[in-house]
This record gives sequence, structure tokens and C-alpha cells, in this order.
Amino acid sequence: MKRTIFVVFLLFAFCFALPAYSEADKKAKCNTEKKKVVIGSAFYEQGNLKKTLIGRLQERGYEVKDFTEGDPAKKLDYPGIADQVAVEVSKGNYDKGILICGTGMGMSIVANKRPRVYAALVEDQYAARYSRIFNNSNVLCFGQFVTAPEKAVDILDTWLDTKFADHPKWGEYCRDVALPQIAEIEKKVFK
Repeated sequence: MKRTIFVVFLLFAFCFALPAYSEADKKAKCNTEKKKVVIGSAFYEQGNLKKTLIGRLQERGYEVKDFTEGDPAKKLDYPGIADQVAVEVSKGNYDKGILICGTGMGMSIVANKRPRVYAALVEDQYAARYSRIFNNSNVLCFGQFVTAPEKAVDILDTWLDTKFADHPKWGEYCRDVALPQIAEIEKKVFK
């Protein structure tokens, strides 16, 4: 009997001697899978929005591919860059995409021409959150002329942290009604 009590005591002591995990440790353990984001910008080095966003993504553990290539002396072909990013997301090669042009409108128009791409032009955290909850957006579009880098980081964080259909009132509708309807429309359009 004494031996049993001693073994139980040792097991109990051993369990409490294990290190306690902080919230940061738990997040780090949960985020061991490599998440991939593709980014494209209509600008090379004008402003630092793209660099700021890439830095933030890397801080959060994302692998980032930048499709902003070409001769800095020449004007960039924003439709071509938007299409490259959209194709990669559409094929499932990247989880998410980020596009940057002057207002973000041109990039979002082009990106939405591809199946399974839900590009959202957002200028605040509210729109970022609801573009994920209601529309399952997978490409985030920014306007470099209208969104400061610091604000863009807050928008990006909100967008990345928000899950599709995560809403007590509208989540089920978005997941079970709206998204299937969008998929049916895509089938007709992208035959």
C-alpha cells in the first residue's frame, strides 16, 4: 500500500514538474504548419507598404512569395501581376494572396476573374473582418495611395485572424447558403 501511494505521489509530482506552457508557446505549437502567401504590387520601391506587409507576414510565420518583378525603370503591368497572384491562389498553390496598387480597385477587379478567388478591397479592420466572415475572401487588396502601412498591418492581422463563417447569427447562412450559391455561379461562369 505504501508503495502504491509513493508511486502515485511520484506521478503526481512529475506531472506538476512539467513546464507550464504560456499562450505564446501554445500558439507556436499550433502554428507549426507552414502557411503560404503570395504578394504582388504595382510598385517597386515607391512607399514601403509591400515591405511592411511582407515583414509582418514573416513575423507571423508565413512563407511569402513576391511576384513584383521586372525593370524598376519601367511601369509595372498591374493586371499581369494581379492575374499571376490570382492564378496561384486559384490553383491552391498558396493559401492567400495580397495585392497592392494605387487604390486597390484594379487589382481586385482582375483577381476576381479567376475561379475560387475572392478578392476583397478593404480600407479598415471592419471590412477585413467581414470579408472573411461573410465572403471567405482569400485575396486582400490594398490601395497604397489610401492606406498607411501601419493601418495596413492592423487590417492584415484582422484578416488573417478571422475565420470564415465565424459569426453567431450569419455564419451558418454564409457557409451553407451563400458560399454554395457563389460556387454554383462560378460553375456557370468558368465552364
